[in-house]
Order: sequence, then C-alpha cells, then structure tokens
Amino acid sequence: MELSANALSYGSPSAHADSYTLRFQAFDKEALEIMPRERPKPPGELYDILGHIYREGAAGQRPTLTQVRGGLSLSKPTTAKRVMSLVRTGHLALSRYGRTKRVELTEKGRRAFLK
Repeated sequence: MELSANALSYGSPSAHADSYTLRFQAFDKEALEIMPRERPKPPGELYDILGHIYREGAAGQRPTLTQVRGGLSLSKPTTAKRVMSLVRTGHLALSRYGRTKRVELTEKGRRAFLK
C-alpha cells in the first residue's frame, strides 16, 4: 500500500478525528455554566466543638482552646486542627490575647449549629 504525501504530512484520518474530538471536548468544558462552589457542612465531630462553644457563649464566656479541649476530652493537636478547620470555613472566629487564644461562633457557626 502506498501512502500519499497528504497522509504523511497530516497524519492518519483517525488522528485528525481524535484531535478534533479533544478540541471539541475542551470547548464544551469551557462553555459550561460556572456554578458557585458549595462548601460542605462540617462533619459530626466538628458539631461537638460548635456545641461546646455555643453553650459557653450562652453562659457569657468566650472559651480558650484549652477549655474547649478539656470540655471535650480531646488532645491538643486534635483540638487545634478542628478549631482551625472551623475558622477556615468561617464557622468560628479566633482571637489572641497574648498567648491565649479564644474562640467564638460567627453567625455562620450559629446557623450551622442551630439547624
């Protein structure tokens, strides 16, 4: 079988079809409507922290990380990771007074806990 000059310079017909398909898929992906990203609700163990801070806040206190840790019997690293996760998602606000870190619920955290 003899190949023409066009077949050598442009590749095989199937390669051209694959290239077309890839370009069409890329265009199709770009043309999709952009949907706002929804953040998932906090997992169950994070609700325990929200609940503890909510109860402390109702009593007129802003608990420290040590008080949260003691109230829930968690280790220091676990408490810090979970609290920082809730701070990043906007459920908690963290404030520092010297070396002491106090946490309080944001409006988003109150809504999530009371649901």
